Amino acid sequence: MIKKLLTGAVGIGMILASTVPAFAGISISNTGQQSVVNARIDRIKNHLLTVTNANTLTQNVTYNATTGNNSADNNTKDGTAIAGNSTQNQTQEVEMNTSNVDVDLSDDNATCDCDNITVNMTGQNSTVNADINATKNFTFTLTNSGNVTNTFSSIVNTGGNTANNNTGNGTAAGGDASITTLITTKLNTLWLKVRL
Repeated sequence: MIKKLLTGAVGIGMILASTVPAFAGISISNTGQQSVVNARIDRIKNHLLTVTNANTLTQNVTYNATTGNNSADNNTKDGTAIAGNSTQNQTQEVEMNTSNVDVDLSDDNATCDCDNITVNMTGQNSTVNADINATKNFTFTLTNSGNVTNTFSSIVNTGGNTANNNTGNGTAAGGDASITTLITTKLNTLWLKVRL
């Protein structure tokens, strides 16, 4: 069996992470009486993964099954030329543009001081509304380009057996010749695992 695997390396892709600028969080202190303070932090992280596969495969294969061209000529007695059987089973498997992508973004969940909202010494009857939102976006782009050309030729020969010019009887018999070819082509297979 002939097996060929063409896979575009994920290394040609890239992972980009962008975040909002880091700062030291929000501190609320020394507010007046009956004051109302609204504080909000939005932490947004965008991840972009791009994978590009581009492959071309051209195959020219010839299979031969030969059991002929046997001779039993010029014998003083009987001449016998009997060919046996010839059988070939060929398997051709091609995989192109196979991408196995495993992305782990779970470590990206760590917090920092920029996520803190601290409240200290507010005035009497004051109201503080604090809101912290964390958003993570993941975008995956896969581009596959593949071209497969298979050319297979089968040559079967079971003739050309001779039993000539014998003083006795001459017998020439050909055997059976057969070729079985199985061609499997797999294109653009993706396994994607993302851990957020």
